[in-house]
Amino acid sequence: MASHGHTINGVKSNEYHIWVEMRGRCRRLTHRKYKDYGARGIKICSRWGYYPNFLEDMGTKPSKGYSLDRIDNDSNYSCGHCEECIANGWTANCRWATAKEQANNRRPHKNRTGYAGVATRGKQFVAQIWVKGKYYDLGNYATAEQANRIFQISKKFRDTF
Repeated sequence: MASHGHTINGVKSNEYHIWVEMRGRCRRLTHRKYKDYGARGIKICSRWGYYPNFLEDMGTKPSKGYSLDRIDNDSNYSCGHCEECIANGWTANCRWATAKEQANNRRPHKNRTGYAGVATRGKQFVAQIWVKGKYYDLGNYATAEQANRIFQISKKFRDTF
């Protein structure tokens, strides 16, 4: 296998491993995240099929706490300027983002309860609240209405956590 030319003391870089994982999510049916990427039609532009091009366009991560993020989660991993991107109208859609930026840029989960802040766990309903980048369970309840009532009360006090 040819070297990609981006190693540190003979060890492949974090950016290279991120590129390999990006390709796996989109192209390998057996990848654990394929259902969230390739199966949804998320593609990688042809320019980024070659690691040095990906690295040239993205650069190295600003620091250890950054990861690859698609700005539009329903769009592709795209450079925005290769022939394929131009032909398909794909814009540059990737950036290095912090965990907080990633968390704020997630696809919404399908909520089958009809209430924000209420999820199902088995046959029970769970009230949950998101505070400073983390979910907190507020308890399990027999009905979605009970869980929603607790969630609505907790929202009033969210800023005091």
